[in-house]
Parts: sequence; C-alpha cells; structure tokens
Amino acid sequence: MTYRSPGPSVTENFLTSTTDFVEPALLPCLVGSLNQVVRKSPLVFPVLPATIIFPKLKPGAIVQTQTVNINVDNAMISILTGSGGTAAFNANQYVSPTAVFADVKIGDSVAFLDTTSKNAGKFIVSGVSADNKTLTFTSTFFMALDATYTFTVTRNVGSIIADMEAPTFTSISVSFTGLQYQLFNVIAGSVSISYVALRKDLTGFYKVSSPTQLLLDMDVDPLNPLGFYLGNIMLGASGGATSLAYITSDNSQNSYLVAFEYLATRKDIYMVTELTGGFNETQLGAVNADLIAHINAMSTPNPGPSFYRSGFVPATTVDNFKSKVLEVGVTTNLAQCS
Repeated sequence: MTYRSPGPSVTENFLTSTTDFVEPALLPCLVGSLNQVVRKSPLVFPVLPATIIFPKLKPGAIVQTQTVNINVDNAMISILTGSGGTAAFNANQYVSPTAVFADVKIGDSVAFLDTTSKNAGKFIVSGVSADNKTLTFTSTFFMALDATYTFTVTRNVGSIIADMEAPTFTSISVSFTGLQYQLFNVIAGSVSISYVALRKDLTGFYKVSSPTQLLLDMDVDPLNPLGFYLGNIMLGASGGATSLAYITSDNSQNSYLVAFEYLATRKDIYMVTELTGGFNETQLGAVNADLIAHINAMSTPNPGPSFYRSGFVPATTVDNFKSKVLEVGVTTNLAQCS
C-alpha cells in the first residue's frame, strides 16, 4: 500500500476588507540661502550724480554690493561734436576743413544743423577718407555748400554696464559721484539697476506643492539657486510635486549645521543636497563634513528605528572627486565641482 503526502496549503488572511499599496512619501530636501534677484529695474535717465534707493528690496534683505550694476540698454554714445562749413561739395559727402574724423566708424550717425537757416539733417556714415576729413554717407548730403554747420556724431552700442564712481552703500541705497560709460558719454538710452540680495524674511523649513505658490514666494532664477532648483524639480515632475527645502539665514557654516540638526528630526526626507554658493575651499569642506556626519548618523543602525539618508556633497576640487565618493560613500554633485 502506498501513501501520498499532502501538499502544502497557504492561507492568506487580510486585516482589512480591501488591499491597498501606499508609496513611501520620502522627499529630497535642498539646503541653502535664499536670494532676491532684481534684474534691470528701470531708472530715470540720466542718473548722475545720484542716490538710488534699491527698488523692490524685500524687508530685511541684505544687498550683495558686488552684484549691483547700472545697465544702459539701447545706449547711444557721443563720439564727436564740431562745427564748420564744407570745403567741397559732393552729392553724398561732407568735407571738413578742420574736423578730424579718426574716431568715426561706418554705421555712425551724423546730425547736422545749419546755424543760419536752421535746416537739420541726419546721415549714416558709409565711409571715412584716409586723411580722416571726409565722410561719405549712405544718402545724399543736401546741406548747402557755403553754410556753417554744427554736427554731432553718435553711435548705438546696444547694452553696456556703467561703472559707478566712488560708490557708497547703505542698507537701502547706493550713492556715487558719477558713472563711467566706457570711453564715451551716453546721451540716450534706457537705464536700469540690477542686484542680488540675501533674504531674511523667509527662513527655516519650507514646503511647497504649487508652482504658482513658489513663484509668489521667491525668484526662480539662476542667481537664486534655491528657487531655481526647486522650480526645476517641480517642472520635471509630471503634474507637479511637493518640494522641500531648509532656507538658511545666511551662508555661514553654523547656518547649515542648524539646518542639518533640524532635518535629523524629520522622517519624511531621504536625500539632502547643500547649495553652497560663494564658499571658498575651506568653508565648503567644513560644510561638507557636517553634511557627511548628518548622513552617516541618520543611516547608521541604532537601537530602535533608523532612517537611511543619502546626499549630494559638492567636491571642493575636481582632483578629490573620486576620493570623496570612495571615502564617504555618498553621491557627489559633479555640477558643483570647480
């Protein structure tokens, strides 16, 4: 007689009436300071000498003086002014017995005024003679041969940045004795001011789920890395995404240490990325060490639950990139290598 062994039986007991799968709600977190970025806020032309109150400055924000620029768009500069009659008549030329046009270039504009008849004309230069005394124009020069003229040669140079002479900064303004517009004087253009300021009005843990809210809260601009990367995170996520950040009060090592200490209390974060702009190698190395300590402490098994955490650590130099990865065991952000 033979016996057949019974096969194994499995019983599945559900604790709830329906099964459900829940994705872990673990999010990356950016750590860094928050910048206000003001690009080309209009000023009245001309603005020299002047005291300019920083436009749109957030309450308590600290302007980074090295970022302040006075911009001139559609700038027209004066190349040469003079007077005198024409020594000879040609259909499209002006011949001066006294003026020297060595600084005049093709494409410059020359505005003439007949001091007697008050007739005026404006002509575009198409050539300058070898002796620098004859200008050839793209159109007929219709001014009288025996008249006496005043003239102004101008050039459109597009956009320039004006150097401030003897700037003096306060918390809300900049004063200067004048502006240097390269080698020439600007006689027309659209003047504006640009600057970056460290914000103090929005610090600590920050959570945002709406791109609209992010745009209301901060500038999404490369000069504000925190807002720029938060914006890219939300843009890259299908349908948007909740984004986390810890906004430090400044760019000091202690501010980052405060951030890491706070993040150690949170269980909804798996990756920490430090945004450390403007640090020298020593400062960056110190902040890196603090973040590495935070990652290791959070990922080391302890009595009770532990929370695995990873992070991006900017390499202080390209040479030590590989050694950092091997030594620390965390991912190093190549984009931050110098």
